[in-house]
Amino acid sequence: MDWRGYYNGSSAVRFPTGPVAGWNTHDHGVNNAEGALAWPAMDRRLGAAQGEADAAMTLVLSRLDEYQGQPNALFCADEVFCGRAPHRGTETCAVVEAMASLEQAFSVLGDPSLVDRLEALAFNALPAALTDDMWTHVYVQQANSVFAGDTHPSLSEEQDP
Repeated sequence: MDWRGYYNGSSAVRFPTGPVAGWNTHDHGVNNAEGALAWPAMDRRLGAAQGEADAAMTLVLSRLDEYQGQPNALFCADEVFCGRAPHRGTETCAVVEAMASLEQAFSVLGDPSLVDRLEALAFNALPAALTDDMWTHVYVQQANSVFAGDTHPSLSEEQDP
């Protein structure tokens, strides 16, 4: 995957500035969490200059925040990017993969803002994805969800309170 071309708009496949209509590997949230967020650090480890790797990380994070960002410090991707839609969420897999990529990026790039972002995910996104004993998780969590559990929805108007 050409992450640089994808994020700076120079490749045939470009980063979306809103919701994505159909599933594809480029706009898949987990692929971006474990690929795009790790790319600048891996590029640095393979010989890129520190300034080039820092600029790449800034590009990725700024695009994610501006066009796909959610209040929990992650991006909206309930499979693929969903813009900033408040009624959509993020896969738990994307949360933990983003955390792992940010940890790796910090260890290579040394930018403390990456650890701040990792901490924000740990306190804002991860708790909504897991039970308190970390035994179970939800597939997709939403930043504006006020309840995660079995609601026993009614199917008829007569049953509504």
